[in-house]
Amino acid sequence: MNKYKILLSVFLFSIFAFNVSFAHKGGLDKNGGHTNKADNKYHCHSDKCFAAKGEKRKDVEAEKKVKKQEAKADKKAKKKEAKAAKKNKKQEKKAGKKSKKKNKK
Repeated sequence: MNKYKILLSVFLFSIFAFNVSFAHKGGLDKNGGHTNKADNKYHCHSDKCFAAKGEKRKDVEAEKKVKKQEAKADKKAKKKEAKAAKKNKKQEKKAGKKSKKKNKK
């Protein structure tokens, strides 16, 4: 029982330590933003930053939400397309088998 408590403690500690290591506090300019190293785009963290860019935080958040919804809709459409293609392929295969049976008779 004691062994499990130790393992659980180590596991929980490692999870919390891992999460904290990815947070960043510094590296913000005078407006409260920074350039993202991954995509080289400017990224805001404060209302002052959004104001400096001439944007409103709510507008940016709404735009992100719309993009997320569009991506979700695209993914759903692609999934539906793939399902329809698979169904058509099955039907073609089934029709091919029927025609082979007719040809044998």
